[in-house]
Amino acid sequence: YDIAVKQNDRWGMANAQPNLAYIIHQKGDSQTAFEMQKAVVEQAKAAGSAPFWLALSYNNMGEFQHALGNHKEANEYFQLALDYGREANHTRTVAYALSNLGNIAHAQARLDEAINYSQQSLDLLRDVGDRQGMADAHVRMADALRYVNRNDEARFQLEKALNLYEDIENNRGIGDTCTLLARLYQSQGDFEVAESYLRKGLEARRTVNSPSDIIDSLLNLILLFGAQQKIDAATEAISEAEARLVGNHEDHPILRTRLDSIKIFIQLVQGQYEQPYEQFPAMAETQRSRQVPLWNMYMLGYWGTACLGLGKLDEAATRFRDATRTAINNDLLSQNFINNIGLAMLLAHLRGDYQRAYSYIIYLLREWELLEFRPIISLVIRLDEIKAHLTDQQLAQAETDSQNLDLESVMQALLDEFDD
Repeated sequence: YDIAVKQNDRWGMANAQPNLAYIIHQKGDSQTAFEMQKAVVEQAKAAGSAPFWLALSYNNMGEFQHALGNHKEANEYFQLALDYGREANHTRTVAYALSNLGNIAHAQARLDEAINYSQQSLDLLRDVGDRQGMADAHVRMADALRYVNRNDEARFQLEKALNLYEDIENNRGIGDTCTLLARLYQSQGDFEVAESYLRKGLEARRTVNSPSDIIDSLLNLILLFGAQQKIDAATEAISEAEARLVGNHEDHPILRTRLDSIKIFIQLVQGQYEQPYEQFPAMAETQRSRQVPLWNMYMLGYWGTACLGLGKLDEAATRFRDATRTAINNDLLSQNFINNIGLAMLLAHLRGDYQRAYSYIIYLLREWELLEFRPIISLVIRLDEIKAHLTDQQLAQAETDSQNLDLESVMQALLDEFDD
């Protein structure tokens, strides 16, 4: 790229730059990667670049925005990639764009669309014999299936993906797929199998020697250990993750943000509220400066949980409300579980609307059985306290009401209730 710049070789820059940007993204600096790619794309469009090159570039830009948690922007870039890929009549590029659109649909809780996009991508990639792409599509489809409780189908898709990755000796793919298999087993309470997959994925990632992927595996292990109250094991994994981030926190802002949030999670599941509560104001400022909406949302949710534990109910409402607003503004509907639960509890305790609160909570628990968060959820939910205020007839009506709810309406109703 530097040689092309010195020679004013625009074609050379255009060919080298997407690869350079993607490497920077993989190192954890997605914002710099995006700005670099965007600048070259604007120049390339003005110069009349080929649709194929623009499709690849927009796919990159979408991935960078997705990594930053900006799903609306990512969706726009993936749609552009799809349009230019079709104009170029390039099957693989079209398939990758469809797969990425499926990923965004999943993040925005449009799960049927996510499955449909992934199936279209898989069909195209199978036609051209792209085993790498097929494995990726199986993974995308599995993740969407998992969130609509089609767990057996999701497991089948992940096993297909793992077999393909192992056939082509793609250790990065093996690591990613093992992580997803672990989450699937963990969500069903099978912690032993989940841990075995996480450790297999960690070893595959150590082979690739990608610091960000290794740290990601460690963070997933920490969450698993926290769900089982294995605090010593969690502390050991935290120490290794910290050691790998020392001197590299500027290169891995998202991983640093995740680790900080997960350390708070471990404290909360131990019932430690005071120290995290005192840390949150400084953490909130740091999180905002990193511009990672997903983990800013989690941090606000943990803050609300600490407030609940300390009996600061009005402040808890503010934190859960702000987290929910962050989720809505950044299309993080399916990840806003704990904050919805927190607001539903406060609907009972602060507003006295026990029947509606109960219907919301049993709906949310039925839709999202995320056992990895069960310890912290147990700190937020006190169903017996709510049920004590309701008659048998009211409980039955709340159960009936819960059958007719959807996530977006529940989130908006809770936000409206506490928007003052």
